[in-house]
Amino acid sequence: MFSSQAKPGRILQTPQYRAAEIMLGLPFCEAVDIWALGCVMGIMMFGFELFPTTTDYDALLFIIDLLGPPPQHLMKAAQKSKVCFKKKTDCGQWRLKTPEEYWGPDLSSHDDRKYTFRSLDEGKWSVCELGRKKCLK
Repeated sequence: MFSSQAKPGRILQTPQYRAAEIMLGLPFCEAVDIWALGCVMGIMMFGFELFPTTTDYDALLFIIDLLGPPPQHLMKAAQKSKVCFKKKTDCGQWRLKTPEEYWGPDLSSHDDRKYTFRSLDEGKWSVCELGRKKCLK
């Protein structure tokens, strides 16, 4: 399907591979397919999903943990900002809701991530270290 044929509200991509533009209700193009390809390449490189979830909130939480928050100008333009984000009243900046704010006190996120690195550069070095240990054995 071409981006020009996509209908608003239609589910595009599974959450593990869904681009932030889709989750936030921003205009999108074929770049969302490149995002999904990058997610698949992450699986090939690390051996596990970078964003293992079935919900947009958890996917955004994992993306922000790994890549940082979306730029504020995109948050202002997004149709779905208020779903997963909250605007700080003192400075007008958007922040991701806490799990309690999003899910409520009785429900919570489910974090199945199999990594502890907090950037792709850090992840790259962990793969290099693992590869070097295998080569030395």
